[in-house]
Amino acid sequence: MIRIYHLPVFLLVLMFTAKNLNAQKIHWADHLIFQHNQYSETEYSGKEILGPPNAQPYGKLSKHAFRLNDQQAYGTVSVGYKEPIHVSQIIIIENFLPNHVEKVILKDTEGNEHLIHEPRNIPSTLPARVLNINIEKTPYKVEAVTIHLNTYENNGWAQIDAIGILGIQHREMELAALIDTQNFDYNEIIRFAGMKEKLGKNINSSCGEARPVISPDGRTLYFVRKFNSHNIGGKTDDQDIYYSNFINGRWTIAQNIGWPLNDQYPNGICSISPDGNTIWVLNSYNLESGIIEDGISVSHKSEDGRWSQPTGLKIENFHNKNDFQDYSVSASGQILLMAIETDESVGEQDIYVSFKKDDDTWTEPQNLGHVINTEYVEYSPTLSADERILFFTSNGHSKSVNGDIYYSQRLDDSWLNWTVPNNIGLEVNTPGLDSYFSMSPNNEYAYFVSSENVDQDEEFEISDLDVYRIPVNIEPVPGKIISLSGKIYDRTNNKSIYANITLEASKGVGYQGFTASNVKTGDYTLKISKEANYLINVESEGYLTYSDSVYLSNEEDLNNLVFHVAMEPVTKGHVFSLNQLYFNQSSANLLPESKQELEKMYRLMVNNETLKIKLGGHTDNQGYKSANTKLSKVRAETVRDYLVGKGIDKKRIKAVGYGSSQPIVPNDSKENRARNRRVEVEILDI
Repeated sequence: MIRIYHLPVFLLVLMFTAKNLNAQKIHWADHLIFQHNQYSETEYSGKEILGPPNAQPYGKLSKHAFRLNDQQAYGTVSVGYKEPIHVSQIIIIENFLPNHVEKVILKDTEGNEHLIHEPRNIPSTLPARVLNINIEKTPYKVEAVTIHLNTYENNGWAQIDAIGILGIQHREMELAALIDTQNFDYNEIIRFAGMKEKLGKNINSSCGEARPVISPDGRTLYFVRKFNSHNIGGKTDDQDIYYSNFINGRWTIAQNIGWPLNDQYPNGICSISPDGNTIWVLNSYNLESGIIEDGISVSHKSEDGRWSQPTGLKIENFHNKNDFQDYSVSASGQILLMAIETDESVGEQDIYVSFKKDDDTWTEPQNLGHVINTEYVEYSPTLSADERILFFTSNGHSKSVNGDIYYSQRLDDSWLNWTVPNNIGLEVNTPGLDSYFSMSPNNEYAYFVSSENVDQDEEFEISDLDVYRIPVNIEPVPGKIISLSGKIYDRTNNKSIYANITLEASKGVGYQGFTASNVKTGDYTLKISKEANYLINVESEGYLTYSDSVYLSNEEDLNNLVFHVAMEPVTKGHVFSLNQLYFNQSSANLLPESKQELEKMYRLMVNNETLKIKLGGHTDNQGYKSANTKLSKVRAETVRDYLVGKGIDKKRIKAVGYGSSQPIVPNDSKENRARNRRVEVEILDI
């Protein structure tokens, strides 16, 4: 009997224009098992899928790709592989009219079939793409892949050029290198592990709700309620903040959060810190003058659970010409997104970014550019926890008069280069308004608001808005997801520490998680995959950044891992090396692998605003003494220039070169000479 297993997956879509694709490590199909409804036996046949991609130019019809016998048809193709492998990634080259793949099924060596992809297809405007499906590594070996194509709903000559399988998941640019593409672009697609659910009457009312934000532990939902009799100003009060707790599997009756977060003005929560003790709210409050203006304020929770009076953030050259405003703060607390209108705006409301400076003020808002912003309205911006993906609402990218939720991936640190925004899909978006999409810190659920019963050409009413949630995380496979937990404490006195904790997989799957330790106990918890090794970074004000590797691959029987971190206080006179700096030989040019170490140093300077340091460059004893001294100083200056370029005051950094005069080990071997080639940091003042 053929058994079909449903595995929820995340999908990564890679969109490209390519001239030369050449497979190196990807297993490409090498024989055709069967096809149904192909165009012909000679042209556009199932045999054209075999081998690496070759249907150039992409975005145009090609006889070297498979297509169905009609522009409105349904068909199937199944291909086999010479060497069956355990699969973590499936790659489908859709060289023309993509997004018509209806099902993807893996066949194992025992003859069982496993359904791993069954999307709700949305018409695509892309000329071509690489559909990359990431799944938990199969316990079985895959010998064949079957694809179902459907062009009934969205007619056209949809084509497939090649189908590859991989045993290890690769990041976007690693994948680009494997298939040797040029002009490669990519975009990350969010797929969901279940259907959306409308939260019950304890949260949704006849008045209309918006701005849902979930607490880091997933047990408190904050949102706003419009023109409700329980608002501070009664039914004429535009909106107040409410909250509901998740207890025994149910949401409690929502309560008005009260003063000082609610007042007679339109109130709303923008973001919550990973530890749940800092909250950012609408409007800029000036406590000295009593003036309330457009902007965003911050409030802190006391030990007795009360929120402090909000204090406005100081944003350089901030102004808003629009009647509306929206804000969110990233998980790191260093990036501020805002939806406002200025003289430089493309449309009515554009999305801007601002960065936190050493003195707790924020940089002048920077427009994200024309890829994101249109002549219409873009608002409700939020970032994923790793600060790579932007979620927002737009009626400029949408045919809906109300607006849909979109997302785009940031391509570099300029904040000007973005992938073309993707509609988040029919699982979330409706003909009505869909907005305020935000993920929980552990990516278990996404929360948003919708007026789903409104027609596409009909404008929504405030009272139509309700809060929904949808599961977005990969369902844990028993025995493969474990808990990483521990305590963050001061090495010198064992005192518990509040710290930000970031976890990255060392290979393949990229960013994994972001959390914060408990203020009182120092405890933290993260969910991780058992099949990877990780790099953990811990940051806290007044302490050196901690980095270490967490190895899991050989721990087959491990269910939970305890990993305590002892933090080193920043003390005057302390010296440490930047061990992960890499320069070109006999040069001060930094290699790309050095960026993580440089960013750690930058974060240390940001987290400790009065810190002053000396960067000391050192070399081995090879070569001329004078040349070594000069090179060591230039290398130290290169590190200093990087930090200054990121906004650190130059007066806080001294750069010197010691050449080969201060070895830490004898220069008697290749390994020892490598240890002597280093840049050290000395704490001059705190």
